Amino acid sequence: MRDVMVKMIICMAFAGIAVSIPARAQPAAPAQLRPQQMSDAALVQELAKGDQLPPQVIPSNRLEWVAEEIFLRGEHMIPLLMTLENNTHIYRGGGLTLAISNEVFLGEVTVEVVGIYLICAIYEGKMPFAMSPGLERTHPSTAPHDRTNSPGNVHRAWSSIHQWLPMLNTTGLAALRKQRVGPLVGSGVTF
Repeated sequence: MRDVMVKMIICMAFAGIAVSIPARAQPAAPAQLRPQQMSDAALVQELAKGDQLPPQVIPSNRLEWVAEEIFLRGEHMIPLLMTLENNTHIYRGGGLTLAISNEVFLGEVTVEVVGIYLICAIYEGKMPFAMSPGLERTHPSTAPHDRTNSPGNVHRAWSSIHQWLPMLNTTGLAALRKQRVGPLVGSGVTF
């Protein structure tokens, strides 16, 4: 009986020790890293997720912080932002406009439009730089297919950026700013 009681006390002591030893801290999952701690590619991947994850997993202000960090990193982010072309997930962040909210001028904004917006913001050297993340024709028409962020307007913007990128690579952003040659020049669309 005494042996059984000793074994029980020893087991209880070990159990108490095991409970009192703190678990080894796990490294934060990439989604939990602060945007400033993330690699360039991870930032753009986080932005690319758009509405794939529920808001409780990636709150809207997190996407806003990610977009801001991409802007702050500047010119070298432009090739990575180009990977957002054709990404039709909805951007659930804010902070892109001079307006109170993105919904003031239009409804939902896709991740690919946010990519275009960030490329233009990097060129402009300020964010926010426009009243709305809405691509509109510089000479608006009454045709319904020319609405804000229409597929045609988005296509015009990406085509212009593809033509502009070689100039950026050879001339540099500072020279293009001085010459006033922006990513949407000649595209017929603007924010």
